[in-house]
Amino acid sequence: EKGLADATVNRHMGTLSTFWNWAEEREHCEGRNPFDGHRRSLKQGKNKHGYVAWEIDELKRLFDPPPKRDDIREVMLVALHSGMRLNEIASLTNGQIKRSGSVTYMDVTDAKTAAGVRKVPVHPALSWLVRKAETGSPEARIWPRFNDEGPGKKPSGDAGKVFSSLKIARGFDTRMKVFHSFRKNVVGQLEAAGIPQNEVAQLVGHEKQGLTFGTYGKNMSLERLAEIIAIVRYPDLDA
Repeated sequence: EKGLADATVNRHMGTLSTFWNWAEEREHCEGRNPFDGHRRSLKQGKNKHGYVAWEIDELKRLFDPPPKRDDIREVMLVALHSGMRLNEIASLTNGQIKRSGSVTYMDVTDAKTAAGVRKVPVHPALSWLVRKAETGSPEARIWPRFNDEGPGKKPSGDAGKVFSSLKIARGFDTRMKVFHSFRKNVVGQLEAAGIPQNEVAQLVGHEKQGLTFGTYGKNMSLERLAEIIAIVRYPDLDA
């Protein structure tokens, strides 16, 4: 009855339109692309919602009582202390927890963009993750219960459903508070601490803005990135 969200319709139309063009180039079809012209206009606050960070009292509601599934609780904690995207976390294998010099890091290889392929130092609050990764084979996923779903056959689809069920059960039905909001928490703290934008961008896997940073900028060392991520703290959160 409610139908798909406008942003979801636009995404599907874009995918179908691209597929039609691909098929037309190979003479599998001909004529006007039937998926063109169906894009819905998005307006901020109406059918376009920007994600916002979780407040500390909201985080307490998410984690207390602890979620029934320990894997989603752990994935949430990693997001809160790394700024990583859901699929980047859910796809992690034991072998992607690595060490270089004095820094233990997560080697992100399955990312949304080229900038997303990066090394993210393990936050001091995630020391349990290192121990967890040491108990399994390098190629095995750290959280194997998440099924591969969706067009890309990725675990984030299943993990996203589990998180959505949790947040709704805890009384959150707004589209502005989602798993991606954990990423906003990390970026917000680093911004408040005065960390330069280009350093934050490298840590969370965003393109560096501007000619100077984007074209000529150098990557920060793992040691510097470890210093930056350690700034992120949730002293009032017992999770």
